Amino acid sequence: MSLDDLAEQIKLCTRCELRASATAPVPGFGDIGAKYMLIGEAPGGNEDKEGIPFVGLAGRRLNQLLELGGIDINDCYLTNVCKCRPPGNKTPRKAFITACKPWLMQEIRLVMPQTIITLGATPLGLFSSNGVGQMHGTIMEVVIPDAIKVNLIAQYHPAAALHQPRLWSVMLNDWQSLPESVPHDYMIVTWVRVKEWLNE
Repeated sequence: MSLDDLAEQIKLCTRCELRASATAPVPGFGDIGAKYMLIGEAPGGNEDKEGIPFVGLAGRRLNQLLELGGIDINDCYLTNVCKCRPPGNKTPRKAFITACKPWLMQEIRLVMPQTIITLGATPLGLFSSNGVGQMHGTIMEVVIPDAIKVNLIAQYHPAAALHQPRLWSVMLNDWQSLPESVPHDYMIVTWVRVKEWLNE
């Protein structure tokens, strides 16, 4: 299966009630073999209209952070845990996350990134029981079933600084530390653990 084939399947998805209120599902954006996969929570209003992840003000802030971290946007695959916008940009419920997990897993298997960067609590929660406040700026090793072993870097979502301006300086420090001096807090996430969140 190609990423284009997967995107077409995602656009037809009706696995949960979010589809009824969204303009359309928003597939990931990027290429197979991208070095980095950036995973956010769900599309916002701009993403819902444009059909592309990470556009609008949060997207512009992400571009600033990537540049600060020495990461070329062309080396990135951008996606979200949930592919449809929750009403009012609310945090997706567990049922919505569960419905979209298989799409995300297929994206990871197709793209085969070297590094996953989770943006915010929702994507980080798929891999770790620790919160983003504790884990931001750290690296852990994750084994994806039937796919790959990758480094996972936990970061705040750039949109968080729009609501909590004090976090912007924290984000700048975290991203400026990439890729050489970021704290290396390694943790092995076993196949069993990852299978648990896939099957929840």
